[in-house]
Parts: sequence; C-alpha cells; structure tokens
Amino acid sequence: SRTRPRAAVPRKETLAPAPLRITVTNGDLTFEREVLLLGHYRSTRLTGTEAVMDRLIGGAMTHALRSGVYPSSVGSHQVFINNRPNLERGTFMPRPKAVVVVGLGEEGDLQALHLASTVRQAVIAWSQRLAEEKTRRTETFALATTLIGSGGARVTAGEAATLIAQGV
Repeated sequence: SRTRPRAAVPRKETLAPAPLRITVTNGDLTFEREVLLLGHYRSTRLTGTEAVMDRLIGGAMTHALRSGVYPSSVGSHQVFINNRPNLERGTFMPRPKAVVVVGLGEEGDLQALHLASTVRQAVIAWSQRLAEEKTRRTETFALATTLIGSGGARVTAGEAATLIAQGV
C-alpha cells in the first residue's frame, strides 16, 4: 500500500487574548468617559454614587427602581445609556456614556462567587450591546467601575477589586 503525502493544512493561529489592563484612579466619576459599573444592594432608594449617576442621566435609574425593574438580585443587571451632556461642566459628550448597575441582593449576604459572576454577566451584556453598534467594531473596550460590593459587611475593598477583575 502506498501513502500519499498530504497537503499542508494551514493551522489557525490562535491569538492570546489581550491582558486585562487595570488602572486605579480616585476621582470624580462625573468626568468618567467610559461605561461605569455600579453595584446595588436591595433598597427602595438610590444613594451615593447611584444617586449622582441617576441625576446625570436624567432619572432613568429612579424610574426603573420605582417601576420594579431595577436590578436588586444577585445575577441581575441593567444598562442605562446616558444621552445627556453635562453643560454645567462644559462637556457636550455625555459622561459617563452609560451606567451598568449590577444587583447585589441583601446587604451582608453577598458572596464572593456571586459578585464575580454578576459582574461577568453585566460585562457580557455591555459587550453584546457594543457588538450590535454599527459604528463600532472592536474586540476590546474599556470600562470603569466602583469597588462594587465593598460597602457591605462581607467584602473588603481589596476583595472587591479582585472579584471584579475576575468577573471581567
């Protein structure tokens, strides 16, 4: 029996994913250009950073909360697009471009695994939205986040940073 030489089959080169780049900044989030991830422990009102962002985007987050569709449970998330420029600050482009809120459940009950998983689902939702935009085709994108979950009783700021990075 004779064997024939096989034609060389080109191998698909698999590109390694770009490393996750993390920059830590302590500053005013109303100047943030990128999408901003926030966490929400179950509550009947928005406080702190959520309240500030809600005012910037015209009250859409409060409307969702009052309507009963705001993300409160672990694993839930919602994207709020910001279409409002901040003319008081002289910015004609809305900042941040969107707010993505992730539900954290009851304060004090958040588990590390749940935080990473919830962030993961929200980042996937945002990336799907970007993929649907006709004007933007890219494999990478930037986002900003607060230290989601670190205001609760069970998650430290350091743990929150690690879990968010794992979720992303």
